[in-house]
Amino acid sequence: MNDKLEVLMKHYEILENYATSAVPNNRNNILSFGLASLSAILTGNLILLTATGKEALSGIIFILLLPTLSISILFLWLGEVHRMIRMGLFLVELEKKINAKLKEDTLRWEQYIRQPAVKIRYPEIFVICLFLGASFFFPLLGVFIMREILCWKYLIGILIADILIHLVIVYLLYSRIIVKLR
Repeated sequence: MNDKLEVLMKHYEILENYATSAVPNNRNNILSFGLASLSAILTGNLILLTATGKEALSGIIFILLLPTLSISILFLWLGEVHRMIRMGLFLVELEKKINAKLKEDTLRWEQYIRQPAVKIRYPEIFVICLFLGASFFFPLLGVFIMREILCWKYLIGILIADILIHLVIVYLLYSRIIVKLR
């Protein structure tokens, strides 16, 4: 083998090892710590509400903190998904270069997993729906808790803002991310 082919093969090996070991761990860690954080804050907030009866503070946590955390976790996780996609696309090009140097189709894994019949989209769609649903549900719960404290005009404003924010997020996710996962 010539030196350029050896460099390409080493580069491919390093990236393939990183793509199969580090990137999935990053995504799983974000999900694990994100869900644990959401659960801890949700549990603490429910204890605050039931033990002390502080509806205002609990409602604010439901309306502001939990949805923000849910969306932040989702975008951190999606950042890792995008990094994985970019790495895979780079590896496809690297495979093509190596195969051209070898004058045969030796490396094909990245090209194979990008075929439409073998793509796995459902876990990604599930995670997106889980965190988007949580971020949409929490303000509704907060409004319900604060229904006797706040004026109905504020509550309706909060609900309308929640719906509009989520429509924008869903549009951006669909147009920028979900379309790329297909």
